[in-house]
Amino acid sequence: MGLGVLSGIVSIAGTVAGGYAADYWARSDVRNYASVAAAPQLIAIPLFVVGLIWPGAVGALLLMTLPTFLPR
Repeated sequence: MGLGVLSGIVSIAGTVAGGYAADYWARSDVRNYASVAAAPQLIAIPLFVVGLIWPGAVGALLLMTLPTFLPR
């Protein structure tokens, strides 16, 4: 239950941060909305893959949940 609550809180924080980041970067060019949405996914994919092959459970869990904090 704690993991679900933590994941929800971190996901909300990432979504809010992504909204602010997108609005900030889109001031100069509207196309930056897409860049702000794509960049965290490019970071999240390698972290998730490394988390899948990580030998320890705690490290793997951290690597796979860290991308949820990235702006969306």
